Amino acid sequence: MDDLEDSETPDLEELRRQYEGAADEGDADAEFALGVLFSQWVDPPDLDAACRWYERAADAGNVDAMVNLGLICAERMDPPDLDAGRRWYERAAEAGRGEAMLGLGWIHEGLTTPTELDEACQWYERAADAGNVDAMLRLAYLYQELISPPDPNATRQWWERAALAGHSDAMHNLGVLHHAFMDPPDDEAARYWWERAAEAGESRAMNSLGLLYSHWTDPQDLDAARHWYERAAEAGNYNAMNNLGWLLHEQMDPPDLDTARRWYERAADGGHRRAKVNLVRWRIDATRRRLHQASDRESENGPE
Repeated sequence: MDDLEDSETPDLEELRRQYEGAADEGDADAEFALGVLFSQWVDPPDLDAACRWYERAADAGNVDAMVNLGLICAERMDPPDLDAGRRWYERAAEAGRGEAMLGLGWIHEGLTTPTELDEACQWYERAADAGNVDAMLRLAYLYQELISPPDPNATRQWWERAALAGHSDAMHNLGVLHHAFMDPPDDEAARYWWERAAEAGESRAMNSLGLLYSHWTDPQDLDAARHWYERAAEAGNYNAMNNLGWLLHEQMDPPDLDTARRWYERAADGGHRRAKVNLVRWRIDATRRRLHQASDRESENGPE
């Protein structure tokens, strides 16, 4: 496998000969490597050949091969073979592999008609207990979006577990949950999680902190809002660029119109629709201000 992972332009025919020679001598790692070669490196992939080699590796106890067989059978075959995918995932799950438990959850949630949410949750919970963060995120999503009625407490529990495992997206989502979905809202908890996500580099959390300080805090703290909007904007967040433009244009006293225009333009150049509207509004406002200033000067000078 190192040859496949380390080489940017591997000689696939040479690698194939080498691995087939090792596989013929019973090397399970070489059998797995051939499965990877045929499923991921050959263009177009040869899934039948990949499955043959993965099966040989799986029969020799290679759990990664079992997981990859589950994925190919359930999601890459046309048509998919969910029964085979389930069997391979179950073998890997019996060996303790969280990825396989996650795959089984997805079969029940996303690939089975009708959806089997109870079974999906059971497998996701097993995967989460094995440390799989993606399973924690799926559980949070299920309890918020798919299970009726939504369960904010269960959603919070799973996002917290993912957040404590270091997942910045979960930290951000926890902030959103506390601000927008808990009854009553808890903006102190929202601030805590957004700040943790921001420290981890999550620009959406930086933008959310800007919104918190500019719109949802009484009294507003526009300096703090500007700080967070600027951090998010500098990280490439177009929502933050637009929000920073709005702050400088409509909320600061006095406004900083030139800087506001630059941020609107950056957001608009990135395709942000609201920024395009705000840029038109800025131009109308700037024209009005110029006309007003000209009128003031005429009033000061008086009639000739």
